[in-house]
Amino acid sequence: ALETATLGVLPMLPPSKQTTWLALDFVREATTSEIQLADGVDVAVDVSEAKPCNLRSPLSQTREAFPHVDFANCGEEDPLPQIETMEQVDERVCEFAAWLREWIDREVKEHGDLRMEVFLVSHYVFLHRFTSKVMSKIGHSSGTCGFKNCEVRKLPLSSVLDLCVSPESV
Repeated sequence: ALETATLGVLPMLPPSKQTTWLALDFVREATTSEIQLADGVDVAVDVSEAKPCNLRSPLSQTREAFPHVDFANCGEEDPLPQIETMEQVDERVCEFAAWLREWIDREVKEHGDLRMEVFLVSHYVFLHRFTSKVMSKIGHSSGTCGFKNCEVRKLPLSSVLDLCVSPESV
């Protein structure tokens, strides 16, 4: 995802006072074929070790290749298991939504009310699970959640911020 974002987005949105590039471990691709097959993706059965794009390198190697990205929210070693369940990916979707809400609250507190757009670049399984939850939350459960390669989607930020919060706790 970092390579894709760097090639496709960096020329249009270079780091600046208004644009911050952040890496987050919990928006990475899933590390199991179980999830990809369960979501209807036609992939090889053994993806965890056969597809290095699903496993992260140590940050000491990654920082050098992507100097424009802030890795402060990532551990040096890959924290994700070699094999994930569907529930673990869904937990990461909720972790991302909670992190995003806290990050936006901090930015607004520090800079005042501001117009904010968030670009999320990830891989199919994470994006599919994330989009499915958002579409369900806004009442479009029959909408398509599949993605074409390099497809861009716009989602209402308000539906993401309380994505995994139960109505009773809001």
